[in-house]
Amino acid sequence: WDLMWNEKYADDIVMFDNSRDAIGIALKRLGCSYNTTDPAQITAAVDTLIEQKPILQAYCMDDIFGKLEGKNASIGAYYYGDYLTMVENNPDLAFYIPEEGTNLYVDAMCIPKGAPHKENAEAFINFMCSTEAGLKNCEEIWYSSPLLSVREALDPEVSGDPLAYPDASILEQCESYTNLPKDILALYNSEWLRLKT
Repeated sequence: WDLMWNEKYADDIVMFDNSRDAIGIALKRLGCSYNTTDPAQITAAVDTLIEQKPILQAYCMDDIFGKLEGKNASIGAYYYGDYLTMVENNPDLAFYIPEEGTNLYVDAMCIPKGAPHKENAEAFINFMCSTEAGLKNCEEIWYSSPLLSVREALDPEVSGDPLAYPDASILEQCESYTNLPKDILALYNSEWLRLKT
């Protein structure tokens, strides 16, 4: 993650404009868990974000995609499936998983409680979990599939891509976000305000 703090790239770095992702990146850079509940670690992470602030081009969310793809920024954290789309228009881009690890993320299909057409929604999700539909979806949106049958049906160049399907040594450094206690969320909010003002 040190690359995002490298003064050599001043005004060419974009950072997520939300507390959980930005503070999480700083926590990982410091060797801490994304899910720490230690106030001192969270404060230290925000201190490093304050140090980074003068070299940032911007805090943004979906604009990261456009900035990287359009060559208006060179460095930013983003998602691998989106990178595969961006690199088609900007072949100068590269993607890597920092040695400290990153967050494990998923896109999910969910059915709201009380949905009026629950059976239809279940049928759609079941259809998307079929090998044929899952393969088409994977090939269209470029995101990895959790379905082993889809991975086996993919072109070996794709299914063997260590960024799309990282091995255990990489995954050991990564973690999923967990729900944080209310007092820690309040600390995130106050620390984010300290950073942004």
